[in-house]
Amino acid sequence: MSDVDRVRPLAAAVLCFGVWVGLGGDGAAAGDAPGAGSPHDVLAFMGGPQRIGWFPHQEHLTPEVVASANFGALWRSEDLDAYAGKPAHCYAAPLYLDALVLKTPAWTGTIRAVIAGTSNAWVYCIAAENAGGHAAGAILWRTSLGAPAHVIDGGVPMGILSTPLIDRTADCIYVSAATDGAGGKGWKLFALALADGHLLPDWPVAITNDALAQPGINGNGASRLGPHGQVSQRGALNASPDGRLVYLTYGAYGDQVPGWLVAVDVRARRIVAAFSGGQGPERNNGGIWSSAGPTVDATGRIYGVTGNGPIGAKDRTGTWGQSLLQWPEPGSAGLALSGTYTPFNYDAADLADIDLGSSSAILIPDLDPARTATPHLAAIAGKQGNVYLIDRDHLPGGLERRPPASLDSTTDRSLLPPGPQPQFHARGPLNVFGPYSEILGNMDWARSRSTPAYYHDAAGGDYLVATGTTKLSASAAESAPPCVVRLRIVTEPGRAAYLAVDLAETTLALTNPGCPVISSRGTGQAVIWVLDMPQRTKSLNSGATRKPTLYAIDATTMKLLWRSADGVLGQGGKYTAATIARDQVLVGTDRIYAFGIAP
Repeated sequence: MSDVDRVRPLAAAVLCFGVWVGLGGDGAAAGDAPGAGSPHDVLAFMGGPQRIGWFPHQEHLTPEVVASANFGALWRSEDLDAYAGKPAHCYAAPLYLDALVLKTPAWTGTIRAVIAGTSNAWVYCIAAENAGGHAAGAILWRTSLGAPAHVIDGGVPMGILSTPLIDRTADCIYVSAATDGAGGKGWKLFALALADGHLLPDWPVAITNDALAQPGINGNGASRLGPHGQVSQRGALNASPDGRLVYLTYGAYGDQVPGWLVAVDVRARRIVAAFSGGQGPERNNGGIWSSAGPTVDATGRIYGVTGNGPIGAKDRTGTWGQSLLQWPEPGSAGLALSGTYTPFNYDAADLADIDLGSSSAILIPDLDPARTATPHLAAIAGKQGNVYLIDRDHLPGGLERRPPASLDSTTDRSLLPPGPQPQFHARGPLNVFGPYSEILGNMDWARSRSTPAYYHDAAGGDYLVATGTTKLSASAAESAPPCVVRLRIVTEPGRAAYLAVDLAETTLALTNPGCPVISSRGTGQAVIWVLDMPQRTKSLNSGATRKPTLYAIDATTMKLLWRSADGVLGQGGKYTAATIARDQVLVGTDRIYAFGIAP
């Protein structure tokens, strides 16, 4: 068997029929991924490079319908491949293609399809509708990228952890995996043909210490990637607006290994730029962990959010833990910082492992400059339960080091609400999930590990939806409501915008909610979808571990509309999100599940 095996299914024609209205790729909501084809395609995590998480062209997923008996499970995929007795798990969110031209030995034709990757390092193309005599959920092609190179989470293989990226211009999918075999042992970037799943010529690109050590590659001094078992490529892939560069992010488990942002030129098939989260030898050095990965704006600027810096490093040059970092699209100068933001209390957060990097930056669509002095905004969350709003045109930090750490919340340089915050008794960042603590906020005490989503309503309001876990007390690991909160972006002409808690769902005590996503019919009938993955610190392979649940919440009233029945979903990865296309809510756990309106 070769290192990259393509197993062709015995599938007959899968015909397209019916008219669906799905995700628009026009940038008004989720945004365009490279080479966007049909406006219904979902080519990247949370819908696009800005990680907005809003799918505004769902014609029938209204709150009334979702709450009715007509809504429920539609189909699930065939079994996904095990490895060494270990079942498949989807850390990656499913992607969707509205009109894929399939060219396999079994059949050539145009289909609607889901693309999925698993921890066992397999990639799948799955039918998204009943057609041609085959049920939705049939596997149309499958590709093994090789044997997973390491294990995590109590024995789960570390194959594909990040959500891949589809390029419709090149008709290929980029996938990151840690595998033995083609390209050596460790992390690699693969490119597969969408038509049949075959590995494209001259791929994969190996992400190695030797490549990162080449002169001019690392924009932050000399560092090393470390052995394959010490780094985790969890963040969803992203790309430059022209699709030439694909960006990967890495967190680090091991000592003397920093986090990384790596840029691969997919035309030249080589690493062309990188940036390490720190220069020192210490553990916990600026890893980029979030499932949403890097974000990219329309100008090509890249944003990454880092986790812990070394304890006591404070404002050491080149140490970038606990920070939002911005880079222009790399050119001859590689990846050079153009802006930074670090919360005021980063030193205490480093000490307590309460890192900011559990969230990516969501790049909020441009606001009307007549309404606010800060029309170009980003938002991030963190384990402490805070949500930060930032002017991405004027990031307040330096380019060589973090600012001096502080215990004074009024010194924080994000866009602060105007009044005192209860946890500080003074101005400071907005705490959404509490009680606030400077001591307990890691492991099961963490208040949030997800990236917020954005939507705009018919009345002109701009909102974020954040998910997290309010705790019963500052020292408790058990959760209590609220765990899903709507935040309003408050604007006033000539003044900076800020965030305010607007409304919360008051019944759900979630354990480990992933990133929220929002479906709507234009700017009305919005529904929030949240996948709670309760096994964060428990083995996915234990039969005693509670299984995930999908929830639907009315975005206007914040009332619970629907939840999946206990045990319907299998075990899946951590921190992921649902994908919404053509009025179907797609979830990856141990396989792909689709929920929607019964025929």
